[in-house]
Amino acid sequence: MQIEIDPSAASDTFAHRYLFQILAKIDDGWHVWQTALESDLIAIKTSTWITRNGDQGKRVRELLEQSVKRSSWMSSNGRCVRVTTQPNSTEADELMPRDAAKLAEEQLVILVENRISDGNFVKRIVELLDPSLHKYWTQEGNPIRFDSLGGKGEMANHVRGQANDKPYRPRLVTIIDSDRTKPEDEASSEAKRLLSVCQGQQIPCWILAKREAENYLPKILLENLETRSNDHANMIQQWDMLSDDHKDFCDMKQHFHNRKLDKCWTLENVKNAEDVKVELVSRSQGDLERGISLIKEAV
Repeated sequence: MQIEIDPSAASDTFAHRYLFQILAKIDDGWHVWQTALESDLIAIKTSTWITRNGDQGKRVRELLEQSVKRSSWMSSNGRCVRVTTQPNSTEADELMPRDAAKLAEEQLVILVENRISDGNFVKRIVELLDPSLHKYWTQEGNPIRFDSLGGKGEMANHVRGQANDKPYRPRLVTIIDSDRTKPEDEASSEAKRLLSVCQGQQIPCWILAKREAENYLPKILLENLETRSNDHANMIQQWDMLSDDHKDFCDMKQHFHNRKLDKCWTLENVKNAEDVKVELVSRSQGDLERGISLIKEAV
């Protein structure tokens, strides 16, 4: 997240403990400190937060100066929260220091149907297509984690519950299969319900354009799942003869006889990762980039 600290918080002695909590996560690389206004910069430099906290105050000044000089991908991406003792009730991301500290310490949660299979898919496409987000993700402390509820039926209720239980918009992104079986199909009723709830809570929601995560698998990864199996090779040959539409909306688990296709995303024996990237981009670039951008909205 981008975090702006209002001078009202920097000058409030009771807020300092929460500002130091926020600063610790900024120091860890989870968030960036934004100083959009020159007047804020001047006021914070002369605030009691810096002038009355000894060595801690010196560290605040160092991070403040870094925030002015810094060039970061998060400066143009992600959520922006303003920490103030006088939040505007109409601005969802203007927060009191205590609430802002709680939010800053939360991991970004990616809610999926299955955190193993869907998690492997999301991690691999981020690694291949967005190195800056991948670098952020792999920082110490695990700033991003997956969660699942054992299926899609309760995802909308979970999002609504999270939003109602917190005094701020939760750090949450949802990803759900469309379950479409042909190009002209609409997404499933569960997916549309989840999207509606997420839009109402300003939470990013990615409905996969294809049927499910397995439909994004490139041939090179499918081939490497069982390189010595003639049976598997025949299945790939039959799959490769399908049209792109059939590949995008067929039941991959059924076609490959319920093999553990999610393992394909974690294979390390592929000789050239660039070949995987090229194949992904050639067939799915627009949708994958859209999904990554939705994750970055919440970071």
